[in-house]
Amino acid sequence: KSRCFDHQFLIRRLPIPPGLGPTPIVRGLPSCKAALKVRKMMTIILSRMGFIYGFNNKKFFDFIDDVFPLETDKHEQLGTNKDFLEWHVEDGFHEAKADWVALCCLRQDPDAYTYLFHAKDIDLDSQHMAALKREEFVIEVDKTFNRKYEKEKRIAVLSEHDDPEIVYDPAYMRCLTPQAKAAFRELHHFISEKKQVIHLESGDLLVFDN
Repeated sequence: KSRCFDHQFLIRRLPIPPGLGPTPIVRGLPSCKAALKVRKMMTIILSRMGFIYGFNNKKFFDFIDDVFPLETDKHEQLGTNKDFLEWHVEDGFHEAKADWVALCCLRQDPDAYTYLFHAKDIDLDSQHMAALKREEFVIEVDKTFNRKYEKEKRIAVLSEHDDPEIVYDPAYMRCLTPQAKAAFRELHHFISEKKQVIHLESGDLLVFDN
């Protein structure tokens, strides 16, 4: 069973092999056979959409990341945390950020939700929209990268297109002008109120526009 929208699609109840074992407590452990089979399944499906790639400057390089909670990261703005993971475009600072992102749920959590919002749905007043389209913001390298190889850069949050590209990552961005700060604040409120909420269950594969 699948659901498809303009900027996302969701495939429900793909087969998850038995034998996942306990959740890892540290990075770098070999994946179990069941997880490797899911990786292979994801690769087959996603390769029909485009290229699957990684970044050389990632601290933990992989083509498909295993995301699970870690005690050491519980209060960090990382996918391995326990707190709310702030709104973000995946690898938003990088010129080669992905066009699409995929999430496959191996072991569901009844209290875990995925929030999505599409940039084309932003509807703020003209002054705030104009401010978001000016290069009055700086985005830093996130903590999953080796920062000495990447540099922060000055950007606009929104492109000028009718279906705009967005670069948004409040945990790693700062505003350079009062107008930018006000627009950024209004954008955050708007996204938080209009977000789409998805609860992924074991075997669900969500693919969305980054």
